[in-house]
Amino acid sequence: MKLLLIGCLHGSIPAKLKIIIKREKPDYVLCSGDLCDTDMLRDLEFGNWNSPEILRALFDKKKYDLLVRNAAKSMQVPLNFLKSLKSPVYLVYGNNDFLDKQLKKMGLEINGLESRLPDNVVLLKATLLRLDGIYLAGLSGYRSFEEKKKNKNGLGSILRRFDKKLKYPEKTIFLTHDVPFKKFDLVKCKNSPAYGLHVGERSLNAYLKAHKLLAFICSHMHEHQGIDELYGTPVINSGCGRSGKCAVLETENGKLSKIRFFR
Repeated sequence: MKLLLIGCLHGSIPAKLKIIIKREKPDYVLCSGDLCDTDMLRDLEFGNWNSPEILRALFDKKKYDLLVRNAAKSMQVPLNFLKSLKSPVYLVYGNNDFLDKQLKKMGLEINGLESRLPDNVVLLKATLLRLDGIYLAGLSGYRSFEEKKKNKNGLGSILRRFDKKLKYPEKTIFLTHDVPFKKFDLVKCKNSPAYGLHVGERSLNAYLKAHKLLAFICSHMHEHQGIDELYGTPVINSGCGRSGKCAVLETENGKLSKIRFFR
């Protein structure tokens, strides 16, 4: 079985990514989220006032709402692309995705991720399903750096939901957006307030310590791509899809047989 691993598309699909997918013809696509282009919102959060539009949004709710609206609309480009694929797509959402309830809470009359999903895209929130001889566990969501500092194991209760269903961890691929602590999590962007720090999710470390899985798939950190190991589980960061990065994972008889990275 051939699985295409992508994430962090952020509102665009590079031509080379289209070529890779067309050539590889994956059986399934595992997408680790971040479909929206939130660059301006990120700059606003980081305090980088490199645009008059961003600066005005600090003092004008309408301007800020427009940034959010435009960011939410930008997810349609990746979703249209995923819709065009012949392969079924399994998706988790990350910190740069907007859900229906988030936009409604902000008073913005615009569809969120759930309302835009194509028929061939399945959103996994805390879901475990069978996939041609293996199992796929999908966990959506993301905790901010500040939330992680306040509560190091904040995802523990959510992760425990898998335990009742997780009968064959050695045959299970875990798909999420965030990265474990000290695995592909060092911030190298000098504009980030967290520059030079490890910002991964410790709850994932604890879970992988207790469960040796077939593979753990993530993205989130644009600075990183590759494969490492944590407590015997291969940890795979597929890379930033907007930069044309992705990975192809192949399995045979319920085991990993090959992993290739594209840059």
